[in-house]
This record gives sequence, C-alpha cells and structure tokens, in this order.
Amino acid sequence: LNEVGALLSIEENNMLLDINGLSSLAYVAGTLRVRENNVLQNVDGLSALTEVGTSLEIVGNPDLADLDGLSALTSTGSLSVIFNESLLNIDGLSKLASVNGDLTLWDLPVLNNINGLSALTTVNGNLGIYSVDLLGDLAGLMALTIIGGDLILESNNSLTNIDHLSAVSQVGGSLSIVGNIELASLSGLSGLLNLGGSLAVNGCWELSDFNGLSGLTDIPGDLEISLNYGLNNIDGLSNLKSVGGYLIISTNPKLTHIDGLSSLNSIGSYLRMQYNDELVHI
Repeated sequence: LNEVGALLSIEENNMLLDINGLSSLAYVAGTLRVRENNVLQNVDGLSALTEVGTSLEIVGNPDLADLDGLSALTSTGSLSVIFNESLLNIDGLSKLASVNGDLTLWDLPVLNNINGLSALTTVNGNLGIYSVDLLGDLAGLMALTIIGGDLILESNNSLTNIDHLSAVSQVGGSLSIVGNIELASLSGLSGLLNLGGSLAVNGCWELSDFNGLSGLTDIPGDLEISLNYGLNNIDGLSNLKSVGGYLIISTNPKLTHIDGLSSLNSIGSYLRMQYNDELVHI
C-alpha cells in the first residue's frame, strides 16, 4: 500500500502492537487517524510517509512513547497530538516544515521538550499548546516565523519562557497566554509586529512586565490583562495606539501604574479596571 485517497483510520484496536504492514505508505490525501490503541508502542510502520493532506491525528494511545516512525513527514494539513500519556518526545517530526491547518499539542504529561519541531517555519492555522506540564521552553519553535491563526499557550505549568518564538513576526488571529503559572517573561515575542485578533495575558503568576510586546501598535480585537499576581508594569505596551474591542485590566495586585498605555488613543468598546490593589494612578 503506497497511497490512501481519503481517510485512513487506525482506531480502538485494543491488542494492536504495531503498524509495520504500512511500511510502504507514502501519502494519505485525507485524514490519518491513530486513536485509542491501548498497547500500540510506536508508529514505525509509517516510516515512508511524507505527506498527509487533511489532518494527522495521534490521540489517546497510552503506551506510545515516540513518533520516530514519522521521520519522513514534511507536510500535513492539521496535526493533533493529544493525550498520549507515555509520549516522551516528538523528535520524529524533525523534517516537518509546514502545517497547513492547526497544530495542537494537548495533555501530554511526560513530554518535556518540542525540539522535534525545529524545522517548522509556518503554521497556517492555529497553534495551540495546552497542559504540557513538563514543558519548560519552546526551543523547537525557533524557525517558526508565521502563524496564520491563533497562538494559544494555556496551562503549561513548567513553562518559564517563550524566548524561542523570537522569529515570529505575524499572528493572524489572537494571542492567548493563559494559566502558565511559572512564565516569567514575554521577551520571546519581541519580533511580533502584526496581530490580527485579541491579546489575553491571564493567570501568569511569575510575570513581572510586558517587555517583548513593544512591536505592537494595534490590537484589532480585545485586550485582557488579568490575574497576573506578580505584574509590576505594562511598559512593554508603550507603542500601542489602538484596541479595537474592550480593554480589561483586572486582579493584578502588584500593578502600581499603567504608564505603558500612554500612547493609547482609541478603544473600540468598553474599558474596565478593577481589583488592582496597588494601582495608584491612571
């Protein structure tokens, strides 16, 4: 078997140990789904696969330890790697240069790096990393320059910095950095010049400033800054001139001033500032 013209689904096969019979498969035009195979330990049988047209879904395979079998893959539509509780690395994605849809990494409890994405330059859809609790940085994303949709970093409890996003100049949708309780710096966003949607920075307890966002002059959507318990200032927004939607600054107990908004001259919707216990002047 060299090619599948539509869907290839390998799903809920409780005794499946390997997929070595697919070793000649080079192309799947539709979706390739590897889901809920309870004892599947590897995807080495996909070693000839170079392209997936619509989406590649690797979901809920509890014994899967790596993605080394995807070492020839260069392009896919969407890519979802979700709830593979034994997945230690994604090094097998080292040739993946483009994701034409969404890229989602979600609930991968033992994954501590994403270095396998080091060849990735473009995500045309959304890029979301959720609940990858041992992930300390985004070192695998140093070549990434453009995100066509949203960039979402949510509830990654060990993430301390996002420095390796420094080549990203454009996020076509919204930027959401939420619930990353150890994140201490946004300096990795220093190259970001264009944001197409909203900006939310919420629940980042160790974040003290917004340095790294000085390239933003316009936020077409909403701006929300909430529940950042260590935030002292937002001076990094000093070049921001307009917010197309609402602006909320809430529950930042160490924020003493908002001088960083001194260039702001337009808010499209409402402005709300509340529960900022040390805010002295506006």
